[in-house]
Amino acid sequence: MKYIHILVSLVIFSSVLHAQQAFSKTWIKNSLDGNYTVTVSGDYYEEFAGPQIIRLMDHDSVLWQKEMGSRGLHLPCVSNNGHVIVTKWNKLLMFDKKGDLQWEYKLDSLSFCPYYGTHLDIVQLFSVDDHFYFTFIH
Repeated sequence: MKYIHILVSLVIFSSVLHAQQAFSKTWIKNSLDGNYTVTVSGDYYEEFAGPQIIRLMDHDSVLWQKEMGSRGLHLPCVSNNGHVIVTKWNKLLMFDKKGDLQWEYKLDSLSFCPYYGTHLDIVQLFSVDDHFYFTFIH
């Protein structure tokens, strides 16, 4: 009986350690013309654990990067002129080519992070004329 308790304890401890393990996640998006690449990277652990890094690149050189201590940044998008939009929970954040925050837009009743198990995708892109479009697909 003692061995069964030890075995059960080890199995539970092992599963908790495995569930608690963080792993890296990176979202990468290129502009339509291919001149810019934006990435959002950081550790993923039971949702998002900061810090996360937003980085804008012009071919192989880094134009700017920001370390964000907050969680929930994902789904980046970049225009042909270097404007970057990143989603965060129920917000859109827009940065210019120099990395300055231009604006935040908050959705009142929707979130860009669906509940676990839902089949919800978000499609977003900049058009050739730099209009930003996004939609939810369920």
